Amino acid sequence: MNGRAAPVSAATLAFAFVGCLLAYVAGFQLWYGQTALGLVPGADDRELLALARQMASGSLPPEAFYRAPGYPALLALALHLGLPDGALLGFARLLNSLCHLLTTALCFQISHRLWQRPAAAWLSAALIGFNPVLLHFAGDALDVTLAISLTMLGLRALIPPAGRPPALAQSAFWWGAATLCRPQLLLLCALPPLLALAGKPRRMSRLARASLPALALFALLGALNFKLAGDFRLLPWQGAYNLWSANKPGAHGRFFEQTLTIDSYDETANPARLESEALYRQEMPGSPADYATQSNYWRAKTFRAIAADPAAWLGLMAQKLRYLLAGEEQYNNKTYAFHKARSPWLRVNPIGWTLIFTLSMMALLLHAERAASRTLMLAIALIAAGVLLFYVSDRFRAPLVPVLAVAAGGIVDWRRHLHRWRALVGGGAALAVACFPVGYDPTQTVVQDQLMLASSANALGRYAEASRAIDAASLRAPERPATIALRCVIRFNLWLTAGTADETGWASDCRRAATWSATARLRAAQADWRDGKRAAAVSVWRDLAASTGPLSPDALAGLRQADALDPDSADRFAALLSANNRLLLALEAARGDGSSAQRLKDLAGEEAAAREQAAVERLWGPRPPAHD
Repeated sequence: MNGRAAPVSAATLAFAFVGCLLAYVAGFQLWYGQTALGLVPGADDRELLALARQMASGSLPPEAFYRAPGYPALLALALHLGLPDGALLGFARLLNSLCHLLTTALCFQISHRLWQRPAAAWLSAALIGFNPVLLHFAGDALDVTLAISLTMLGLRALIPPAGRPPALAQSAFWWGAATLCRPQLLLLCALPPLLALAGKPRRMSRLARASLPALALFALLGALNFKLAGDFRLLPWQGAYNLWSANKPGAHGRFFEQTLTIDSYDETANPARLESEALYRQEMPGSPADYATQSNYWRAKTFRAIAADPAAWLGLMAQKLRYLLAGEEQYNNKTYAFHKARSPWLRVNPIGWTLIFTLSMMALLLHAERAASRTLMLAIALIAAGVLLFYVSDRFRAPLVPVLAVAAGGIVDWRRHLHRWRALVGGGAALAVACFPVGYDPTQTVVQDQLMLASSANALGRYAEASRAIDAASLRAPERPATIALRCVIRFNLWLTAGTADETGWASDCRRAATWSATARLRAAQADWRDGKRAAAVSVWRDLAASTGPLSPDALAGLRQADALDPDSADRFAALLSANNRLLLALEAARGDGSSAQRLKDLAGEEAAAREQAAVERLWGPRPPAHD
């Protein structure tokens, strides 16, 4: 024996890599699934889940799709096949995990085909499989993870095994499907036709085969839109206002920034859509307000603004490009750095944009004379152009990451000595660009994350956790309307459930926020009631009780305690009570109705029923209080 250890086999390395990857993905998802944000979907997640439920139940509104339907359609299919509604969020997380693993496998395969070296394939796969940013997205019911997998399936068709021609039609199909998940990828669908035109011989049949699959998918969406609304629209119509918002004079283009305070309880509502409709009515009073007219208005307004000052728009594009290439992950409903710091699975992971971008630029310059490298460069340019047209936030930038990771695999091949200098210079430039200061405070959006965390914890009844988050948000933005309104709700819930004596905090916040938040208006009315202002409280309750929103039971409970139920509200109260609304059951139980008390126990369990009845008695008292 010579004392040397036996080399580790490729199979052993593969087994170890896959095992570690599965443990990492599963560990993160299991951890995230127990957090407040993992249990309560955010704005975009909630909208996509609601769209999936509408598809599954056949209750889509009579209008063309506002959001891309590809991802919700898969969720709807699962519901149609028997998935319980309560399991939909967990299924979405499982689907995203499988897509993330598929993307990792595709990166491995494409990199191996491209660079013909196992080390290159393993490097590309590691940069994606253990990528904390992509895993961060996979924890939520978002369409980007599926769109990335479809993007890489299209790239795989363009980089076939040695000796085979690119499968342009397959590539067009997969990229068309990716566009139906993320419309920002539309420009990528132009790559197969461009390659068909560049090939020899230049035949129209070749061009048609490279174009028709994507066009057929868009036509299918057009047919669905026509069936729903008589509108043969090939793409969702969300993009018109986003195009304006991302390119208007004074825009920064990093992410969508809402300019209006809008209070809505419709889980299918999109904040950008609500804002676009409100602004349209302000700017075009009396004009037709259908979505097609509004879309045309925002699109035309964008083009007019660009034509009026093209130099300013080009400056905005240069600024967006700077942000696109920066190592900082731009905000998109979440500030990635904030959530990475909170996660034990993401916190210490060094993989990120700066590393992947730098390695990919070095590899592409090292192998720039290869046709496949030029194809990668063109794909990167088309994806980046689609990003620059809208926002350069991290979720928009994410489809670039696996393409760059495939390119980065080429760094393992340093045999081309004449090009090393070019790769080193290019890599140094890429590193400098990625590390260049972004020119703004990256933590300015953290207050939004704290508000979202507070809202999710409050929805779960984790009021202590919600209180810590809202206190942190209050330190950053104490006078922000959303902060005041949410602080009102959380402090009210703490007072109601924890039995603290002080109610001045929530009452003050609720009265301040009552003009822009319906929930705060409800709580302010309850504070008025407790202060003896009976008429003011009843007036608010009558308004809120007439709605069909989630505040109606609370308002009806107030009217019941005030002995102010009119015939219509009395009928609604009785209907909700018959439907076992737990708030109204607890109210009737507190008023001495033994039947309601027993139904509440049967529904919620004895311990929960006791807590809910105690909360109602704390708020209202067992009998209506005296009034002035």
